[in-house]
Order: sequence, then C-alpha cells, then structure tokens
Amino acid sequence: MERIHQQIKDNFEKAFFDLLKQKVADDPPDYDWLVRLYTEIRDKLCRLVKKDATMWKDMQEKLDPDFFKQLITNKVFDGKSMYGLICYTFGLCLAQTSEGTFANIVPLYIKNINKCIDLIYEDIHKLLNPNQQVNTTTTSEN
Repeated sequence: MERIHQQIKDNFEKAFFDLLKQKVADDPPDYDWLVRLYTEIRDKLCRLVKKDATMWKDMQEKLDPDFFKQLITNKVFDGKSMYGLICYTFGLCLAQTSEGTFANIVPLYIKNINKCIDLIYEDIHKLLNPNQQVNTTTTSEN
C-alpha cells in the first residue's frame, strides 16, 4: 500500500511540475497562478513564526505578492531577482530548522544541483536530437 501511495505522490508531483513548466513557458505565462504559488510560499514561511515577530514582518515586506506580480508582468524579474529570492527563502528555511547543518545541506545541494544540470543536458539533447530518447546521469553516478 505504501508503494502505491508513493507512486501516486510521484505522479502527482510530476504532473504538477510539468504543468508548472508549461504555464511558465506559455506566452504570456499564467501570471495569476505564479502569484498564487508565490503567495503560498510566503504564507507557509510566515506560519513558522509569530505574527508580531520581526522576521514575520520582514517576510511580509520582502515577499510581497503585489510587487512580485508587477515584476513578472512587466518582465523585469530576471536571473538576479530569482537568485535573490532563492537565497532569501532558503536562508529563512535554514534559520527555522536545526537540520540546516553542513552535513545535511551539502548532500541536498549536490542532489538538487545535479538534477538541475541533468535537466539542462536533457533539454540541450532534446533540441539537438528531437527524435531520440535521453539517458542522463548525475556526476556522482559516473
């Protein structure tokens, strides 16, 4: 039963991220959905701290959905903006958990950066060989 549950969860996540990728690639992207997802992230982070805490106020200010919507609809949310968002949100997560140790973060980083790099190679391969199947491996498997 656990295996079936995991398969359902995996399929759901894949469908969600496939749809997200499609909606971001659309012209124009589904800005409203992106803002809702952004707002959900902010709200989940804010629920981790008390409303009167300085960190809660900081998150409300720095993760403003209206400002985010203005940035993405005016196409000024660039790579530097995304990098800043990633650093800020992951910094908050590390501050909220005792699991944010070197021993826990480094493997997680290596796992996820390898997945990202594999996806880049897969996309390049698909562009160069549209009729072939892709077989990617992470550097740790080579």
